[in-house]
Amino acid sequence: MYAVVLAAALAAHGFALQITQLEFEFSLEPGDERQFSFQVRNDADRPQRIKVQLGDWKRLPTGDHVFEEPGTLERSLTDWLEVELESSTLPPGGVEEVHGRVRVPSGAELEGGSYWGMIFVQGEPRLTEHQGTMVMAVERFGVKVLVDIPPTEREARIEQLAPRGLNPLWVEVEVANTGNTNLSIGGYLEVYDEAGNVVGEYELAEFPCLPGAQRIARVETDLNIKPGTYLLLVRIDPGVDPMVASQRRVRVRELALEPLEEGWGVPQDLTGDGLYEDVMGDGEFHQGDVDALAEHLHRPVIQRNWRAFDFTNDGEVGQQDVEALQAALDGERD
Repeated sequence: MYAVVLAAALAAHGFALQITQLEFEFSLEPGDERQFSFQVRNDADRPQRIKVQLGDWKRLPTGDHVFEEPGTLERSLTDWLEVELESSTLPPGGVEEVHGRVRVPSGAELEGGSYWGMIFVQGEPRLTEHQGTMVMAVERFGVKVLVDIPPTEREARIEQLAPRGLNPLWVEVEVANTGNTNLSIGGYLEVYDEAGNVVGEYELAEFPCLPGAQRIARVETDLNIKPGTYLLLVRIDPGVDPMVASQRRVRVRELALEPLEEGWGVPQDLTGDGLYEDVMGDGEFHQGDVDALAEHLHRPVIQRNWRAFDFTNDGEVGQQDVEALQAALDGERD
């Protein structure tokens, strides 16, 4: 048997379908029709047979896509979507024009807002080697088609603002699209100290969010957080005034470290980056520190002082931090 993989890692194997446009957005009224087209080019040195079909899609909060059969989702427009081409064989360097058409039903009681679907363009499976294994590899691309029908409502809400790692600080912002239209949401994060001074302002990179969906966005900073009280203020822009804001106060306590075993010293931060790689407290970083963290990982003194040993900077201490500390030691040895 052979594994099957999609297009992600196949460029090195001569798979080279190119699509000239991957998204179409239209604003239409009931009864309207809109035609569009895009090109598929075969840049490989061999012929490829392509297949074109319709499907539904949605995004998970992480931004990953999930694909469904056409007509599965409540706001699917695949019943309104027509594509002229079903399949074609492209020679090396060959180009095929794919023509599509959206027809919004007339006289229908349609709710306003966004409707969407996808046109899949798929190459033919080919047997190739991938990471030392023979796989059946398939290139597949999705061309998104979104239609807005009035009236549209642009609304969003911040569901959660959560600080994660502290070395440096990064924050998760969970946003819900509470309107009825697809949004492109951006914004920024401000960090204040307990005196009310701004210690950092950071961009929240734009991300799309479908109506009724939620997204989790990550804001990176360059702040290594010291003990104290901070105010996190995030503002998002769903495309209408005013911006939507949420805040959270965060208290970072002083560390209360102690030797993990009799005869050991207090763990130390040897590099001043806020991470205590010298777990045994003997003034050096060596294999014994990695083994000590692994052995004492679940003790209260480690868990209460988690930010000292959060080598993966994910806001907690676990086996992944032992592995990260081992990788750091191995890196020093190389």
